[in-house]
Amino acid sequence: MTFPVDGSDGRRARRWNRLSLIALTMGIVMLLSSAVLGVLLLGNTFDGDDFEGPGDSVEFGNPEVVNTPQPTPTSAVEPPSDSPIERILIAGYEVDAPVIVLGLDENNVMESPDEPCDVAWYDFTSYPGSGSNAVFSGHVDWFNLGAAGCKCEDPNGCGGAGGAVFWDLKNMVMGDLIEVRLQDGTVYKYEVISRRQVSGSSDFREIVSATEKEIITLITCGGTFDAGRGHYNDRVVLQAERILDAPGVAAPSASASP
Repeated sequence: MTFPVDGSDGRRARRWNRLSLIALTMGIVMLLSSAVLGVLLLGNTFDGDDFEGPGDSVEFGNPEVVNTPQPTPTSAVEPPSDSPIERILIAGYEVDAPVIVLGLDENNVMESPDEPCDVAWYDFTSYPGSGSNAVFSGHVDWFNLGAAGCKCEDPNGCGGAGGAVFWDLKNMVMGDLIEVRLQDGTVYKYEVISRRQVSGSSDFREIVSATEKEIITLITCGGTFDAGRGHYNDRVVLQAERILDAPGVAAPSASASP
């Protein structure tokens, strides 16, 4: 069998051959272009600055941070000292008083200092620096201190009634500073956070109980004086929270004498 080979069929065949060659050439060029682009991307020659895709703010975490054990943070607060409490200072009100240790009497009542210018710390409450509620008390006035108050140096008194160690407790405000000094020179600093007046017949268990925050509670008499009973009808209760960025530090001995 033979195929016809007239002129028209030959021209069509040559035209199709040229089209096939052009298509093949274009395909090769496209393949080469893709390969070159890939090489450029891998070599960081083309940085893709014009590409607008998802933002780069999505964070998946750092595996090294997540999986590597981290050191346990250490507390900035120094361990509490067990040295005896020496003095309490309220510089803004010229208080620099010795501290004695008291507890509860046989009737389960909080004992009071025998001296007008002593401050009592109660041994059934937290120790200063140990992280809870350390409770102190002191008298508001005394029958023979006169205008000199606790600055009276005459053993027989300086006149009539006058302010005792916690005379100014009722005047203290938020932010006032109090220091508790131990015999080894450790000083704990506190900032006043509250002051209130409560009835003398109140249940004081809530006031003297343990707290989550480290505070000191200062208590003195307030309200109206009952001459017949020789007592005030209310109590002033002030609380101050420890300044934890000022850990206990050694301080020079107090210049004032008890």
